Amino acid sequence: MSETCRRCGSEMRPGLAMGQTAKGAPDFPGDRHASTMSAGGPGNLMQCMKCPECGWSVTGGSPLRGRVAVT
Repeated sequence: MSETCRRCGSEMRPGLAMGQTAKGAPDFPGDRHASTMSAGGPGNLMQCMKCPECGWSVTGGSPLRGRVAVT
């Protein structure tokens, strides 16, 4: 089953992408939970479908959530 790129219409191919991870920090001194989340951490390598023409990438999401754009 081939997929078509949503941006340029080219055929998508299997590829790899870096997934962003999040870090949390407490908002106030003494908080024991993270309230503010921001990009950080080591990231993770994930499989995706990538367009060789424009570079658009998507990961496979569940049928309920759809697909997630990576780039």
